[in-house]
Amino acid sequence: MEEEQVGLTLKIPADTHTKLKILSAIKSRSMTNIITEMIDNADITYPSFTTKAKKPKTVSDEEKEKTKKFILELKEKGMSLGEIVKKLNEAKMRTMTGQQGTWRSGTISKMLKRWGSIPQNGE
Repeated sequence: MEEEQVGLTLKIPADTHTKLKILSAIKSRSMTNIITEMIDNADITYPSFTTKAKKPKTVSDEEKEKTKKFILELKEKGMSLGEIVKKLNEAKMRTMTGQQGTWRSGTISKMLKRWGSIPQNGE
C-alpha cells in the first residue's frame, strides 16, 4: 500500500532549483523523489507524543517546610510578593519542583492562599 502524500510548495533560490533539476536528470529521478530520499536518509529524531513527559524533581518535605517557614516569616515582616520573590531568588532557594532561583510572585501568592496567609477571592 502506498503512503499518503500531501502537497508542498517550496521557495528556494534559483541556483538551488537549477542544481536540483540537474541532479534529477543525472539520477533519472523526480525532484520530489530526490528531496524525499534526502529527508528519509537524514538522521532526525523527534519526540514521541505518546509517552508522558518526566515530572520535574521535587524537594524533600523538610526543605518544603523550611521554605514555607522562610516565606511566612518574610510575609509577617510585611514584605510584598515581589520582595519575597527577590529574597528567595537571592538565597537560591529551590522551588517546590526543584528549580533554583526561579521564583515568581504568582507562585508565592498561590502558596500563601493555600496556607491561609492571605484571603482567597476577596474573602
